[in-house]
Amino acid sequence: MKTELYLGGTQAGGQIVNEEEWSSFLAKVLTPAFPKGLTVYNAYGQIQQADGKIDRQPTRVVVIVHPRKTDQETSFASVIQAYQRQFPGTKVMKLTINSDQPQFFTP
Repeated sequence: MKTELYLGGTQAGGQIVNEEEWSSFLAKVLTPAFPKGLTVYNAYGQIQQADGKIDRQPTRVVVIVHPRKTDQETSFASVIQAYQRQFPGTKVMKLTINSDQPQFFTP
């Protein structure tokens, strides 16, 4: 399985999750939740609200490749709850898709 978490970077009131806050969250929450590995990249996100307004914000995408296990869902839910608790008003999206067996190529 491949799961992507899209973690919005704009909090209620318009504050942006800064690099120091993000680094702390990565070290204290994400890494312990997924110690076997993950990938993070910066992105730009936008979403249309019900009133037609487009919300634009910096976004961090966290990619985790993992076996299909029901206990994994608990880890994802805990991370999402921790993120939204630490950064109120942020938007989060989770996307999980089936994937072929990953192959690692090393020299």
